[in-house]
Amino acid sequence: MQTEQEKNINLPSENQSNKNEKALENVKEEHPIDARIRRIKDCVLFVVVLTMILGVFCFFISVIFNARSLDVEIKWADIAITAIISVLLGYVVGKSGK
Repeated sequence: MQTEQEKNINLPSENQSNKNEKALENVKEEHPIDARIRRIKDCVLFVVVLTMILGVFCFFISVIFNARSLDVEIKWADIAITAIISVLLGYVVGKSGK
């Protein structure tokens, strides 16, 4: 037969679950206006960054397909496009893995 201490070691105590519930209750809820402002800020930031990335990407594509571009320019444009695609894929895979 197990002693009282052995039972407490093997099973999670009720005190821990009560503490976790109280911690969740104590989490301060975000005010709706603050949440709306945060979402707008995040959306604007996303659009600005996406526009910049697409602009740079289009510039590199134009360098690659321009007949007057030098081999060195085509090389760095190719490297930059590869880096952009790698970062975006890493971001997407990282987001889906969480």
